[in-house]
Amino acid sequence: FKRDFDKWLDRTIVDLFDQSTSAIYPAGMTAVNDSLVAGDYPFSLDQIRRTRTSLDAANIPKFADGMRALVITPLQQEQLESDPEYQRLARYTPAFNPLFLKSYVNTVANFHVFTSNTLLTTVNSSSVPIQYGQAFGPGMIGMGAQGMPRVVPSTDDNFGESIVAIWLWYAAFQVLD
Repeated sequence: FKRDFDKWLDRTIVDLFDQSTSAIYPAGMTAVNDSLVAGDYPFSLDQIRRTRTSLDAANIPKFADGMRALVITPLQQEQLESDPEYQRLARYTPAFNPLFLKSYVNTVANFHVFTSNTLLTTVNSSSVPIQYGQAFGPGMIGMGAQGMPRVVPSTDDNFGESIVAIWLWYAAFQVLD
């Protein structure tokens, strides 16, 4: 049940951030269909800098440590690690929050960078997979909940012969401002 809940919560948050209409493409790319072969527009430090500029222009706040968060796919991480400028500037912060250590990659260009394999990937008109990352600051998504999630058994259990249960949580999520 915990794995199911974690996957649902992750999908919910990813979908909320994907509602943004702002996309920062790699240098030379202006639309999803510009990519003709996989890897022709690799993810780079330049794209991260332009993302930072876009968030600054939108007055997106920073976390208490003066950073924002950037979540990228494993392929984007691989492409980024091939960028020589990124290799020189990225720093690993071992004293980072232990809750995020499994997905934490490093810190660069005023972003704590994380990796996730649940981000959106779509296919363009040339059948090239397009992967999306997400950049954000605090307060971009709001959430309200009544209590904590819990596992609830069903009363329709064939007189105790088959256990039917779900997790139940009364909560609301919304993109803010």
